[in-house]
Amino acid sequence: MSRFGIWGICIWLAACSAPSPLPDMEPGEIGRVVNVIDGDALVLDTGQSVRLVSIEAPVLYPRDRAPDPHAAESARLLEDLALGRRVRLYYPGLTRDRYDRALALVVTEDGAGPQYWLNEEMVRRGAAWVRLYPDTAARGQALLELEARARAERLGVWATA
Repeated sequence: MSRFGIWGICIWLAACSAPSPLPDMEPGEIGRVVNVIDGDALVLDTGQSVRLVSIEAPVLYPRDRAPDPHAAESARLLEDLALGRRVRLYYPGLTRDRYDRALALVVTEDGAGPQYWLNEEMVRRGAAWVRLYPDTAARGQALLELEARARAERLGVWATA
């Protein structure tokens, strides 16, 4: 095949591929979710631990107290959305924390179900609240709007005062 034929195929594949759900973010690793730690943390088949940035879920395994209210439900929702699915990480800024966890926005990328931006979906369903830090706050306004809606509808963590 000629050089022009290969070039044409590359252009055609790029034009036919799905657009990135987070086009302004740095795309990162792809992996399959093999473990959900709680409502804002998971582990990929590559061994990489991932912290979903810009959100905070109730703590399922605190060191010195009982789990937070809604912690089990939050973790179960993330399992339902992501466990066994292939995901791509997107980096809005800082990429690792002091524990070497990836700090990412996470999007499902396989045909095993609908495509989800997991950080967004957890807030939309009231399974997490927004927690923004300057170095990873991209898309924060969209998340804050979803949180306000979940609060108004008294979903998940917002169901009780």
